[in-house]
Amino acid sequence: MTPPEPDPRTRAPLTTPEAPSASARELRNELAGAVEVLEREADAARDPAQAAELYLRLGRLHEERLLRRDRAALYYLRALRLAPKLAAARQASLRCLLALRRFGQAKRTLDEARILGEEPRALAAEYARLGGLLADEPLEHGLAMEALVEALALDRAAPGAAAALEKIKASPRAWRADAKALVEQAAQAKERRTAAQLTLRVAALHAAYDPEGLPRAVELVERALLLAPAVRHGLELLERAFGERGDWRGLATALARLSANVRDRAVVAELQLRLGQLELTRFGDAAEAAAALDRVLALDPASEPAAQQAFELHLEAGRQVEALSVLERHLAAAPERAEHGPWRLGAARI
Repeated sequence: MTPPEPDPRTRAPLTTPEAPSASARELRNELAGAVEVLEREADAARDPAQAAELYLRLGRLHEERLLRRDRAALYYLRALRLAPKLAAARQASLRCLLALRRFGQAKRTLDEARILGEEPRALAAEYARLGGLLADEPLEHGLAMEALVEALALDRAAPGAAAALEKIKASPRAWRADAKALVEQAAQAKERRTAAQLTLRVAALHAAYDPEGLPRAVELVERALLLAPAVRHGLELLERAFGERGDWRGLATALARLSANVRDRAVVAELQLRLGQLELTRFGDAAEAAAALDRVLALDPASEPAAQQAFELHLEAGRQVEALSVLERHLAAAPERAEHGPWRLGAARI
């Protein structure tokens, strides 16, 4: 009797289904998976230009789909390091850096483009745009003048550069009138966010040009936070103003006052986080820093910087139970984050 022929399906070699591409994952709205695939491809790419394009794509994904400009800026800058003349990466990084108010980094990005010999008139327009934007940021007037001088050196007709430079030069004399006009505009603003932004411009004028203006600046930052809690760059304003005077105790007092008077939980959490960092880095008080960080986590257990710092402080002080409690609350509030791997390993060794 002749044995039956083997089933061809059983003879076929076993194959592993091909993993979905980044594009397929994006179409299915599996954005975390798309990021993972693109990062793996970018890290494995041997051609710098190809890697730069992948990082550019990662930046766009974070900026447009995940709404994370901070992460987008990192990817755009990584693309720019690999392909310094990639105009799309430079423009995108500048857009994100300005939105994030990282003005110094934006200026350095333009400086690098100038060194590489980018087209002078186009670069002059970018410098002029940066300088014009910073003309309304009194604490950034020094940086603004540097950008505007570069713009005019590249192109004497750089749009808006000369006018912005004159505006800045007049600020030490005109700031009181400017502040009064901004207060009136804030009072008439229909949107609370607009009123808050105008109020912070007044605060910046007092911080930059009024020798006794810090208490007034604190009042105005508080008013802005009450108007629109999401408009928080007044906190950087205060840190800059107090820091330039070396008055770290004054900054701690101001942050504590704001924390007591502002009602928005997210704002209070951020204020307590800044207080904790201040206690640790400027005063070396680990106990006070841990207490502030615990207050942050009571308001926002998912806060990654607060959880990480509190976890480490408790461990260093020998408080293993408190460290594990911080980790457990944070993991419950923010599960399945890849960056939690080292924390889990650390907890396993306790």
